[in-house]
Amino acid sequence: MKTTEYWINEEKKQELENKKILELVKSKVSEGAFEEIEFNLNESGYVYDFKITDKPLGDLQGVGYYEFIEGVYVDQTTNGGYTEDEFAGTCSIKISEKNEYFQFSYSM
Repeated sequence: MKTTEYWINEEKKQELENKKILELVKSKVSEGAFEEIEFNLNESGYVYDFKITDKPLGDLQGVGYYEFIEGVYVDQTTNGGYTEDEFAGTCSIKISEKNEYFQFSYSM
């Protein structure tokens, strides 16, 4: 059985990896686009598993809502909860013309 200390260290490693990926995303987009990406991260509850991919997951949502990004691809499921109002899924945001997407998972 893994100890609490093990899981704390794993969480710290993941936070460092997420920070590196966010720095890479920041280098590929405008300041305005990065602010909109940060807004999405802040609004998405618990976020994790940051990566850069070549394909989005889910359906494009928020078209016309953002000034700098084209929208957010969302693949969402109901995550249960007493009133089934908890959600989890994956968001993908296009960050370059070379079909690169910033992708993260969330749970709220």
